[in-house]
Amino acid sequence: MENDDVKQSLRKFLFIPERYTKAAKNDNQIVAVVHRSWLSSLVQKGRPDIFKYHEKLTDYEVDLFLKLGEPFESAWQLVLITVLHLEPDENVYPLPRPRQANLVSWDALNLTYSQLLHYIADTNYKNSWKEAFKKYSCLPDTKSAQKVPLVSKRAVILEAIKRLFSCPVINLDTQEVFPAPKDRYNTHPNCLPAICAVFTSDHIFLLQNYIPHSLFDCVTFSPAVLNLARSRSLFLIYQILQLLRDSYDKGVALGGISLNDVLITPSLWVTVVPKLEENLIYPKEMLSDQAVQCEKKPDASLSKLLDLWVRGQLSNFDYLIALNRLAGRRFGHPSHHFVLPWVTDFSSSHGGWRDLTKSKFRLNKGDRQLDLTFETASGLQNCDSSPLQIPHHVSDFLSEITYFVYLARRTPKSLLCKYVRPNWVPAEYPSSIQRMQEWTPDECIPEFYTNPNVFKSIHEDLPDLEIPSWATSPEHFIEKHRQALESVSVSEKLHHWIDLTFGYKLSGSAAIKSKNVCLYLVDNHTNISGSGAVQLFTQPHPHRTTPNPYMDKIAPKIAFPSSKRRLESTLPCILSPAVSTPDKIEESSESQSDQVGEESHPLEGPKTLPKIKYTVSAEDTVKAIHLPMDYGIVSSLQAVENLSNFSLEVLHEMPRDDNYGQRQLSSHYKKAIAESRVKEMQTLGCLIVEIYLSSKLRAADLVHYDFAARLERCLKVVEKEWRDLPCAVKKVTSVLLELDESGRKISSHSQDFYQPISPMGLPPPSAHQLLQPLLSSVIPFPSYFEPLYKLLAEIHSLESSSDETSELQVNILNSGLPSLLPKMDEDGLDLLVPHVVRLLKSESATNAAWRLFDPLAKALGPNRAAKELLDPISDLMDSGGATRAKLYHRSFLLKLMVRFGLRAFINNFIKSLVEAVGGYKDQQCKTPTLEAERRKSDALNVVENFNLCDNEAGILSPLDEDSSADSDKVITEQEIMPGKKEEGSDVENEPEVFVLENEGDENDPANSVTSPAVALDLMAQLEIDMDQEPEGVAQNADIEEPKAATPNLEPEEAATATPVQTEWRPPRRPNTATEFPVSEESAESLLWLAHRLGPVLTARHLSRNLLRMLSLCYLGESSLAPSKGQESSESCCQAIPGMKLVGDINSTRVLSCLAEIAAIYGEQLVVVQYFGHMTELIALCKRKLTLNMEAGLIGCLCLMCSIVPYLSDATLMEQILDILKNILHPAVRLVATSRAPFPSGITARRALAYKLLEALYLIAMRIGSDMTRLHLSVTLQRYFLAFDKAYDRIDAESGFLEVRRDNGELLKGSPLQISQVMVYESIDSFSPPAPIQEAANEFRMKALHEIKAVFNEKLAHCIYIPFYRLLGETLMEKILKNESLVRDLCYQYEQMTPRLNQCQGAGSLVYLSDLLPPEENLIGTSSSFGTNVSVIGNRIELQRPDIPSTLPSPGFKNLDEVSNIISKRMENTSRHLRGNWLAYWDHEIGRSDKDNKFNFKQIKLQQFTGHSHSVRALLVLDNENSFISGSRDKSVKLWSLRSQGDGTTASTCRWSYNQHRKSVLAIAYVEPVGLVASCDSVVHLWDPFMGATVAVLDGASRVSNAPVNVLHAMPAPSCSVLAATTDATLKVIDVRTAEYVIEMKVANAAGGLIRCISVCSNGHTIAVGQSSGHLSLLDIRTGMILASWKGHEGEVLQLATFPGSTVVSSSLDQTVVAWSSENGSLRCVLKGQTEPVHCLNAYNMELISGTTANRIGVHTAVGEQASFSSNRLRSDTFKGVLTALAVLPLNRLLLLGSDAGHISLLC
Repeated sequence: MENDDVKQSLRKFLFIPERYTKAAKNDNQIVAVVHRSWLSSLVQKGRPDIFKYHEKLTDYEVDLFLKLGEPFESAWQLVLITVLHLEPDENVYPLPRPRQANLVSWDALNLTYSQLLHYIADTNYKNSWKEAFKKYSCLPDTKSAQKVPLVSKRAVILEAIKRLFSCPVINLDTQEVFPAPKDRYNTHPNCLPAICAVFTSDHIFLLQNYIPHSLFDCVTFSPAVLNLARSRSLFLIYQILQLLRDSYDKGVALGGISLNDVLITPSLWVTVVPKLEENLIYPKEMLSDQAVQCEKKPDASLSKLLDLWVRGQLSNFDYLIALNRLAGRRFGHPSHHFVLPWVTDFSSSHGGWRDLTKSKFRLNKGDRQLDLTFETASGLQNCDSSPLQIPHHVSDFLSEITYFVYLARRTPKSLLCKYVRPNWVPAEYPSSIQRMQEWTPDECIPEFYTNPNVFKSIHEDLPDLEIPSWATSPEHFIEKHRQALESVSVSEKLHHWIDLTFGYKLSGSAAIKSKNVCLYLVDNHTNISGSGAVQLFTQPHPHRTTPNPYMDKIAPKIAFPSSKRRLESTLPCILSPAVSTPDKIEESSESQSDQVGEESHPLEGPKTLPKIKYTVSAEDTVKAIHLPMDYGIVSSLQAVENLSNFSLEVLHEMPRDDNYGQRQLSSHYKKAIAESRVKEMQTLGCLIVEIYLSSKLRAADLVHYDFAARLERCLKVVEKEWRDLPCAVKKVTSVLLELDESGRKISSHSQDFYQPISPMGLPPPSAHQLLQPLLSSVIPFPSYFEPLYKLLAEIHSLESSSDETSELQVNILNSGLPSLLPKMDEDGLDLLVPHVVRLLKSESATNAAWRLFDPLAKALGPNRAAKELLDPISDLMDSGGATRAKLYHRSFLLKLMVRFGLRAFINNFIKSLVEAVGGYKDQQCKTPTLEAERRKSDALNVVENFNLCDNEAGILSPLDEDSSADSDKVITEQEIMPGKKEEGSDVENEPEVFVLENEGDENDPANSVTSPAVALDLMAQLEIDMDQEPEGVAQNADIEEPKAATPNLEPEEAATATPVQTEWRPPRRPNTATEFPVSEESAESLLWLAHRLGPVLTARHLSRNLLRMLSLCYLGESSLAPSKGQESSESCCQAIPGMKLVGDINSTRVLSCLAEIAAIYGEQLVVVQYFGHMTELIALCKRKLTLNMEAGLIGCLCLMCSIVPYLSDATLMEQILDILKNILHPAVRLVATSRAPFPSGITARRALAYKLLEALYLIAMRIGSDMTRLHLSVTLQRYFLAFDKAYDRIDAESGFLEVRRDNGELLKGSPLQISQVMVYESIDSFSPPAPIQEAANEFRMKALHEIKAVFNEKLAHCIYIPFYRLLGETLMEKILKNESLVRDLCYQYEQMTPRLNQCQGAGSLVYLSDLLPPEENLIGTSSSFGTNVSVIGNRIELQRPDIPSTLPSPGFKNLDEVSNIISKRMENTSRHLRGNWLAYWDHEIGRSDKDNKFNFKQIKLQQFTGHSHSVRALLVLDNENSFISGSRDKSVKLWSLRSQGDGTTASTCRWSYNQHRKSVLAIAYVEPVGLVASCDSVVHLWDPFMGATVAVLDGASRVSNAPVNVLHAMPAPSCSVLAATTDATLKVIDVRTAEYVIEMKVANAAGGLIRCISVCSNGHTIAVGQSSGHLSLLDIRTGMILASWKGHEGEVLQLATFPGSTVVSSSLDQTVVAWSSENGSLRCVLKGQTEPVHCLNAYNMELISGTTANRIGVHTAVGEQASFSSNRLRSDTFKGVLTALAVLPLNRLLLLGSDAGHISLLC
């Protein structure tokens, strides 16, 4: 059908508009987008509803989306619709019977070797017998006379759909739905699933799932997809073969599928769209139009037709029609119409046979009348003695009158009156066919054998011609009449009737004897006539060969000995459909005529067998052939002789030996079935050619060729491009396309059928045969294809079967992977990985990661696992949700670290882990894909709602990078107030600073913010130095002045301009702690990780990101609001005054983790990193205050309260001035500033005020009243002065402002006159006020409104009472300049809060009046906290137990509670940073993230003692917390790397392996199996975890018995170890089997022993250095030497490899040279070291070397221009001679081994 016709049909029957469709690959296919509800209604109701149009998109947009391939919403589905238009009046042959119901062919058993041999021998024997039978046997095919009943086209197509797709079928005419027959047939996984099939009277619509890409797209537009690995294309072929085998078993043909019909997914899973129309097999001759049938000219000579008829390969009807044509008769000519014999009198359906030895005229008239006629004519003479009438018996075989009488029911009356009788008398015409046969003397006509319409009358007064009583209808009569003509009874004697009608009995004595003298042949007429009898033969016609009961196309069984008989008996249970070939379809289809569609067993034989069976003995075949007594071989010889004589005498030629048509099957139906199977195999051959030679066929456009042209084109291309075809598919291509060894077509055989035995000695190819594993010589499928395919097929068979499909798929893979993965190579893993990745993005992604990641990543190895699985696992953990909780468990994180490597883990998963600690992963998200879309949509909403681009980074992805510190923008109201944007203005983008860092983002400028050097410089510019700042100058003071242009916002509106409904919402806060599954689990894992990573990595990646995460916990106005139930708890009823915020819930775990990390590594981490972070952030806040800034500021104060109790008294007092100057003082200024409002308005300022109060009070309690008076006086004074600003109060007494230092001393010089300074400016700065314009004034009014709302009576009471009780009245009066105001506010608050109401509350309110007179209630200056309390270390103890201490707040019940709050002891101090460890740590975290250079400072961190002799080898594990050493003391030791001591600590080993008998020469760690290999000339394999020896390899082998002196482990996932011997032999040890598996001779000449081995970055090139100075490159996959050259004059000492195909070697000749690992060419000579380099290690792209003179050198790169630095090891740092060196790349440390057995850790 044309594409337009298809669209019209869809509109007419399914109501799908044209705009919702697009053209598909094939002309009869359409891709439509439909709503799922419409599709569901169609399947359920059996009729299409009114089409549902898209609600959001126009028709044009839908059409454009379809053409562009844009995705639609989940409610819409793309459907591939195949439309078949069928003529309702055409019938075709039915489908072959399926071999077995519910047969899953791809799970069939494989043959053993003996069974395969038996199958080949048996099948070849049977096929040879059949071929000989067809060629030489004279046995007619009795089955050919049986007609296969025809069925409608629609029935065949629907039956094919039922077998292939097992989908619901809908009758659109009756609206009836036939459910899917799932109990009978299963849809094959490689067949494109169908949703439903819809049919009408003349159309069938098949609706299938849509897959956008086909194999044609792949080979045309993306050929690299298949070129990446050989197994990819082979796996495609394997899947197609599996589908071909299944379709053959179901009796359905896939047809000539093209590349466009093979759909492919990104995971390389194939789904095929079958050519359903090619299952329509039309009868050879459409008998409805007999005129065309009978007038058709013969397509063969008489000799060929005669040969076919004699052998039983041409029907009687066809042969007689051919003789009529040769005799000049014309179909439809009344006087010369075709004649056929009457063969029965119709007395019964199988009897009443006519005597064919006599003519019908003789049978009708009788012999006596014919003799009388002949004799009478002979006696009559004319006057000239000539006979008056020519003697004859028969005038003609069919007269005109008889012809018209035969067809009287279909002939007009006018013709009947003209030729039969002038008067119309209907009764004179025979009423029945029996009466007509009795009446007529003439022969029959073909219409009575073919056309049932001749029985139906067109005349009203002439009834229909009656049929015999045994016939049910004219059609039934025609069928039985035709069967009678083809019966054996008629065939045996038909040659007699041919002699009477066309043969030698028409003339001569034979005619007289047969009473068959024809008048037309003896009258000697002279007038020219166009019709009459014709004698074709002058010799007796050969008879048709009689069936021989001993000759059949089924080969006789061979009697084998008993042992072989037993083997034969076991074969059928396994052989099954695997033995099927196109030739076998003859057998399986022979019984089709008896009952079509009836099931049969795959091995069931034909229904009709010879009556007498016999066998041929295998032993007798050697001596003689024994035939039965009644075999009748003489009759067969006589038949051959008669045929030869007849052909020679009549046809003047001998019978042909080629036996035209003998290779064709006797039945057209069976022939068509067999041809379709052969066509499928040839189609597979074409597909292979089109896949592998696609570049040669792109211009041919084979997709639109018919099959013959496509096959011919492929054959030509293969012949020309045979060399370009891969060797793996040459053999199978030759078998499928019947090519010789050079790719040429074997022309001696027909293209429609295969040879019975292929040139390889195999039966004709079939899908069953090619899938046999033992026939890998034909097509080399890897051994893992079968288990891999079974596993994947089982997964794909579950698609859309239930809601838990993905969960079931995970379970299937989990059970199948352990046995499958060990069999697979890299190419096989390439086929498996996409399916696992798909599950990692499904609903069951968490379970898939938990169960499938570890075994698959182990098989892939770190590099490939990171490439394939890193992104999906990272996206999965980023998606969040309670179901992801177990992914943050330490056991899964440990798997990630091991399988990806520590560096990849840190760079990709620390961010998610820290976010999880902050509660950002507790939200439920269905899939990672959906979560990504959700986050994208949220991003758009946030930007749209805020209109503030600088908040985007912190809101969207709280941990993305930014660099707001680089911005010098002046803050404006538009940036501070969310929700307002000046019309027509563009807000400049400025990202925030509160983000987490990833070490891998080296090019991100945001990292410069966290660089200490940059931070110090920035702080120097932003710091406000009150001592040195002159009057009138305030550079960068607090927050800068706004610009003149301000938005039109009213003051009242500004006060409430913090929209709640449009702001960003933080993660959902559950009500209880048990609702935090992810954050709770991740917090525990993070602390475990902090112990494991060490101080540097912890500070760089964990604590640094936790600090940023802390800011995000308070991001947004909702996070800064009081938590539920805390609104009334702001007074001093708490132990420490403050206010519980919503953000405190998530920050609890963040603060806990930060505190625990500080407890692990000591208070120096707090001082340097935590306080440094606070200082930097507050300095940025002074410059610009944004949403993220205010959140970070509040987080810093919370951290201050959480971390100060962990500090010792000495440390706290050392840092108190810095804390005040850099943190608390600026915080006070920010909370009291009136220059600009807070981004979150009153809520943020109130939260900051209370958190600042909490921090001040905690520090005051900790240091006591005296220290508080000394250090906190100014801070408290500034804090309380904010109340003056809130209530517009100024000290009227002095008019001057005293400027004091932080220590309370007055500045030198005159006081500053402030009479012209506005009141609310006196606290903010000391610079002259700028001209206040109207806009700026409006902007400040908002800030003043916030101050008044925050610094109210409640806050005054909350802050004043605790400090009053702590410091006493006298000290409070000295410190506070506005004590009277604050005290008045407290009284006002107490008046607003009656005692009665407070008694009903949760806590008791302390009233100021209770603390004032009488005298005994007063607390003097000496009665402060600490009077009767002494601080001893971190403990607080009473000096005199008999004097109770005054409690600072009613929240405290005893001093233990006070002590627990203000001071906490660090229990374990063994890992606290001190000494050299502190110096190293301080140096590392002070470096910029962009600074990745190795900086060797010779700081000794630790020493490892235990070896008593020289250290020969050092091996650091990937986790960098363990290493292995080997020594000449015959031991191998396992050590732990932990930060302990101050650099002078000596550590001992954890375990020692002491089974070596000699010095340990080399060690290697095989990561996939967790085993260590060490050698002392003999290789030992042992388990470091269990402490057990696995195996000892002595080194003896077929090639070399030399001792092993070098070991090197192959990179994961390989489980191999390279072992080099002293005779230049390289061996490969498979650790799993503990055996040598490969041996390679590196050099034929005396190249010296192998000194060193290194594996290049590609993983398969091995670099070898020898003592002679030679270097060699080997390919471990092939064992070939890629290059070998002499690189040094002296012995090669060490090798190191780098990315970019570079190998660096060092030698005794004091040179270090870089070579190409591809061809061994010289790259450069590295200059630097002047001594021999015997230690080489690669660090990133730097080269670290060690010399025999104890010099450590660093080349910054491998190149001639690289700089070099060298340091000689100091004696106090390293003692002895350097013998081994190893690098810890993440920690930038060196492990150095000495000749004395000591190992030192240096930085």
